Amino acid sequence: MPQVEETFTVNLSPGSTSSLKKPTLPTKPCRAKSTVVGTAFQAAGQASAAMHTTMVLQACQSDLLLLLRTRGGSEKEAFLELHQAIDLSVRVTMLSACAIGLSIAAMVVTERHLWFNLTCI
Repeated sequence: MPQVEETFTVNLSPGSTSSLKKPTLPTKPCRAKSTVVGTAFQAAGQASAAMHTTMVLQACQSDLLLLLRTRGGSEKEAFLELHQAIDLSVRVTMLSACAIGLSIAAMVVTERHLWFNLTCI
């Protein structure tokens, strides 16, 4: 049987113990930077959860808009105001999605840069 790397065997059999330790960064500034990047990841996750809530609100607004459209009549002002609110909400959602994507990409690049710079040490 050919020999298999220990990291691979640990992934195949999670119950087995490994002599490998979790990789840690060598210096305190590197660990601090990694912690800040991790915190930024969490913040981006919370922002995406808030954006999901906004999207649910948009769906409710859309249903209400459809209801107002079918009724017609004296609620024309409410119809126009709700239509403007939905437009603004959709714009906020699109911009938030772009910003979250860019921030996560920047954090991934920062974390990879931090670890790749250690290969030269």
